Amino acid sequence: MRYDPEYAGWAFSTEKRMEKNVVRQMIRANYERQRQMKANDPKKPAWKNALFLVLIFAAVAGVFIAALSANTLAAVALFGCIFFALGAKSLVTGRSSAPPQRGLLVRGSGLVLILMGLCVILPVLLSGRIGQAKAFILMGGALFTVAGLFAAAYAIRTAYHSGANYGLPVEAQCIGYVHKIVSSRNSSHVEAAEVFEYDYDGEHYTAVNSVFRRTPAAEVGEYAELRINPDMPDEFFYSGAKSTALANFIGILFSFAFVAAGCFLLWGALSGRLTIPQNEEKPRSNNVTVSGGSELTDAQIQQEIGADKKDWEVCLYRVMDKRLIEDEYVVNLSGGLPVSCTKDVYDALKLGGDYIVITDSDCENVYWFLPMESYIYTGDHIVSDFRRQN
Repeated sequence: MRYDPEYAGWAFSTEKRMEKNVVRQMIRANYERQRQMKANDPKKPAWKNALFLVLIFAAVAGVFIAALSANTLAAVALFGCIFFALGAKSLVTGRSSAPPQRGLLVRGSGLVLILMGLCVILPVLLSGRIGQAKAFILMGGALFTVAGLFAAAYAIRTAYHSGANYGLPVEAQCIGYVHKIVSSRNSSHVEAAEVFEYDYDGEHYTAVNSVFRRTPAAEVGEYAELRINPDMPDEFFYSGAKSTALANFIGILFSFAFVAAGCFLLWGALSGRLTIPQNEEKPRSNNVTVSGGSELTDAQIQQEIGADKKDWEVCLYRVMDKRLIEDEYVVNLSGGLPVSCTKDVYDALKLGGDYIVITDSDCENVYWFLPMESYIYTGDHIVSDFRRQN
């Protein structure tokens, strides 16, 4: 990138490492510069930042409240909204105090966060149609795919820029280093990058290596071969700072592994081949305590569903939604269980009604619906209550 001697975030020197007293001065100057920029920047009034933080904290609190109240979908949706909001802020605002490449990185990160937020929110919105289990699988597949694609794009770009065929070769001289403060939560340190001078196509350029490190590779006065971008001669790749071919290969390999895992999950969710086993603990009781109604025994259930079906469960469900989807009658039960049924059963089930439901051991196939107000189960099976799961 082009060397700008007026940029306050850099300090030029012909020494690779700064003395401790100079580093302390740079840290204090950097802190003061950041404070002044925040105070004087009209594009970032304090009340807007405060409002944004309040909204984020409110969303985080909503996630915890929804999780504690067992409303899993609401908690996940709010989590996705946080990703979306952070990404939108990064995409729109960027950072005016950073070099151009830094602003591009901030906007790119914002786009990734927005897509990840959508990968969380959209499956939640579709959960009423496809079921909660399938929505979570779809969500995981989308997140893996998006993260893998962006990581693969970055890894391929890095590998291309570090390759021998990138750009045009130019001989350049290292004239010094720019030092910058890199701050973390608990500490700050100085990193540096080489400043090179070179001529290309009749023009003289002074540019900074985009790779900052604690100890730069080139020495002052040393000549080195740069491979510049002919469309943007201020951009170059310096072989002394390139990643190894093995590191690039591993990065690309892991990126495509993420994409493959995401595509597999998407395929499994859309085709219905993958499901989430429901092994978690559920509120259980040995008897359904309702007032009035007829006695329901294991023998009656076995006779109704057939002698060949030995492995069955007794569950309590609430009818959350009823839909006619492409000539198929679908009932969505609490807990995210979609059930296809006949028209007679569809018409008999009441929206919001509670039912004793006889299913197979995996809770995938429903054999029998019975209204809770009409029956008392007195058999030996343990009853699983799913009525409060949204």
